[in-house]
Amino acid sequence: MEEKLYYQDPYLRSAEAGIVAVEENNVYFDRTVFYPEAGGQPGDRGVFEGRRIVDTKKTGKGIAHVFDDASGLYVGMHGTMTLDWDHRHAFMEKHSAQHLISSLFFGMFGLGTVAVHLSDEYVSIELDGDAPGPDCLDAIEDAVAEASRKKAAIHSAVFTRMEVEQMHLRRSIKVSGDEVRVVFIDGYDAVPCGGVHLASTSEIGEVSFLYGETIRGHVRTFWLVGGSAVLERRRNRDAVRRLSTLLSEKPADVVDAVERKIGEIEALRSSVRHLQERLAGNEIALLDPSVKVHRTSVPLEFFRTGLVKHGFSDILLIGEGDRKEFLYIGCDEAFKKLKDRLLLRGGGRAGLFQGAYVMDADTLEKEALKVMYGE
Repeated sequence: MEEKLYYQDPYLRSAEAGIVAVEENNVYFDRTVFYPEAGGQPGDRGVFEGRRIVDTKKTGKGIAHVFDDASGLYVGMHGTMTLDWDHRHAFMEKHSAQHLISSLFFGMFGLGTVAVHLSDEYVSIELDGDAPGPDCLDAIEDAVAEASRKKAAIHSAVFTRMEVEQMHLRRSIKVSGDEVRVVFIDGYDAVPCGGVHLASTSEIGEVSFLYGETIRGHVRTFWLVGGSAVLERRRNRDAVRRLSTLLSEKPADVVDAVERKIGEIEALRSSVRHLQERLAGNEIALLDPSVKVHRTSVPLEFFRTGLVKHGFSDILLIGEGDRKEFLYIGCDEAFKKLKDRLLLRGGGRAGLFQGAYVMDADTLEKEALKVMYGE
């Protein structure tokens, strides 16, 4: 078994190590600073003697360091392995924040954590109760900030399974074996965990709630931590400032102003639809019952009911402009001929067919008339 240097010192960024096995691109060392993927935390990445390690994972043989190219590496080779520290520290930050948030949900609202996931962008925490309201989420954010100011120590220790069971922690043991590692946040939390963590809550930085969703009868909450939270706050601030300028409103009044604008837009859309319906009705009223093809700039959806009502039974409407849509009212056999000859895309039933055309409108009209008059 390799020596797990990441447990001895989570802040150790590099170390000398020797290769004990090579299996394709999976390389095993006698010691490592690379944490393997586990418990929702992704595996570390970095380099060994200039060669890229793109992932780290557990296998039946130990900790596999996955190289993008392991050619030239051999058993007995010694060298220096170095972490991608920004990647590692970001996930130490996220993992420690997740422990703190989960402990606060449990302690303040009695909500246990069902599952967690740490991604490059966010931390997701799935809870075993109803969706927490805005006040609850605000309280969690405030409590995280308070814990950060208190600079609570984060540390770990190994106990026997029986000792841990007698601690009655908020989460059950999820590993086999008699030795169980417990991670402590002084004054806040203690939970079985095999991950690597920060040394203090003061390093967690900013934490903000992103959004929530319901899944498998539970609620999953998403959180931004550290740099991601700061970036989101600044983006939101800049967005509000830009909207404030565009709408000539104070930042605090932007939401009300946007809601008013949306109402105005909906009213305009309703007016436009009403006018389009009237235009379509006027065009239908002026059509000769014998006409076979009609081109219009009015959306064709406003013609369907009127054409049928006025008794048109063999007519092709061609939409002009960017829409390139068609509407045909007639029998199935006649539509099949039009579709095959004119390369129409679409279909329908009960004598009404619609879709899109690809050729130019002039050519479509010319060819359609040939088909409809049997030429």
